[in-house]
Amino acid sequence: MGNSKCSYGSVTRQMVDDLKVGIGDIKAEISAFKIELSDFKGDISNKMTELYNHQSNRLPLWATSLITILGSITTGLIVWSVSHMPKG
Repeated sequence: MGNSKCSYGSVTRQMVDDLKVGIGDIKAEISAFKIELSDFKGDISNKMTELYNHQSNRLPLWATSLITILGSITTGLIVWSVSHMPKG
């Protein structure tokens, strides 16, 4: 009977040790994931800043309006010239 108790305790101790190692591995993987996640968040923050700076460096309103008007006039002249071409 004494041998079975020692064997049982030995197996239980081995299982506990294996669990400790497994938990340690999981903690290491979680730490590595947290580092990767913080790098990813930094990349997203940099991209958002870059997009914001791009949007804030647009043309002034008067320049945008002038380009739009000139584009409309050009399109109108093309349509007019095509519709008034001699037939034949």
